Amino acid sequence: MDHFLLAYIDPGSGALMLQALVAGAVGVLVFCRQLITNITSKLFGRRQADESSAPQLDQPHP
Repeated sequence: MDHFLLAYIDPGSGALMLQALVAGAVGVLVFCRQLITNITSKLFGRRQADESSAPQLDQPHP
């Protein structure tokens, strides 16, 4: 006698699995982009803008 495994995924569970898959893929892409940015900035000496280069907004203008 053959045994069959019958699996049923209702639409709610399918949507949840799809959302988790998409979120995981986007998370991996963001992580890789940040990793590549950090590596290239260390190799080529590029630095992200720090607070000293930002305009000072709290000082009155003459």
